[in-house]
Amino acid sequence: DMAMALGSIMFVAVWMGIYTRSIFLTVTCSSYILLSIPVSLFIYKVVFRILYFDFIHVVVIFIILGIGADGTLVVIDAFNQSKGLFEHQLDRLIYSFNRSTTAVFTTSFTTVVAFIVTAFVPVVPISTFGIYAALCVAVNFIFVCTIVPSTVLLWDKWFSKSSASTVRSHADLSSTKDSADILQGLKGKSNLCFDRLYVPFFRKHKKGLVLLGLAVGAVGAIGVTNVSQLTKPEQWFPDGHMQSNYVESSFLGSRKH
Repeated sequence: DMAMALGSIMFVAVWMGIYTRSIFLTVTCSSYILLSIPVSLFIYKVVFRILYFDFIHVVVIFIILGIGADGTLVVIDAFNQSKGLFEHQLDRLIYSFNRSTTAVFTTSFTTVVAFIVTAFVPVVPISTFGIYAALCVAVNFIFVCTIVPSTVLLWDKWFSKSSASTVRSHADLSSTKDSADILQGLKGKSNLCFDRLYVPFFRKHKKGLVLLGLAVGAVGAIGVTNVSQLTKPEQWFPDGHMQSNYVESSFLGSRKH
């Protein structure tokens, strides 16, 4: 299990390094993603005074790795897209912050609400896991809005060798209505898939995709209504797992004797 967690961390770090082509961004951003876990644990135990912590809470590392990497790459992409629009770092920071945090907030807020709903489940492991996961996502969003923009600014100042081809200042851009010119400045090789495949596909099949989403939601609702209580204890691990052997030898074995 620990090997799987370490493998996930390595995979996210390697992918982030390939995408950003920066060791500095890879190390710092990966560190902040992992840092959100102990910070959330402090709030969970010290502030909220929730002492229950089980193996299921460790699974949050896989959730926060995906959400944290996504938020980080959104900020970095927005900052890179601002190169063709602004000259000064402050203008680029304002643009990238407004562009990225709105999208990250939407995804983070919906995820937090989904986990908070599980806090009302009368099963202690599930309810406490929902609270802890919601805290991790919320702390991660705060880091995206604070640490990541600062890190990207330092990277651009110390390590980035490409210079921006500036076309206007932030004040000029705010007053213009020429949205076509703005979009032209954002286009690049990284957006070819989005422009040629993603948007045309969704425009062409938008009605069918809506129906598909409604059908999936209906199937999920029917499945939830048919959930029944367990007739025997849940087996979290296979028989040969070290956790199962430990429980059997420490607790079940003592009962037999």
